[in-house]
Amino acid sequence: MTFDHTTVGDVHVLAPKKNLVGKDETQDLLAAVDDLASKGSPKIVVDLGKISYVNSVGLGSLVRARTTCNNREGWFRLARVGNRINAIFLVTKLVLVFDTFETVEEAIEGKTKSA
Repeated sequence: MTFDHTTVGDVHVLAPKKNLVGKDETQDLLAAVDDLASKGSPKIVVDLGKISYVNSVGLGSLVRARTTCNNREGWFRLARVGNRINAIFLVTKLVLVFDTFETVEEAIEGKTKSA
């Protein structure tokens, strides 16, 4: 499997093990999101802490996964986004699209730390 999958309550945490560049790792992640969405309103956190790069295909897949969750009245959040991936989000303005969190726990709760 190209990602780890854990469940915390009704929240699914998917953690890719390889950079999201359009190969099996990207296809597997999308298939998992589609499968979870087919069962109801998915609550999904993608933990990007183990990867350092996402190309345009990977970005498109993350956007599609978010749309899938929102269309099923669920939610999609990203956790542990590294500097390199965050820079890509800034340049592409996807920082305005994704809900990102410093930790998986914050993503599950939907809260950011107070300043």
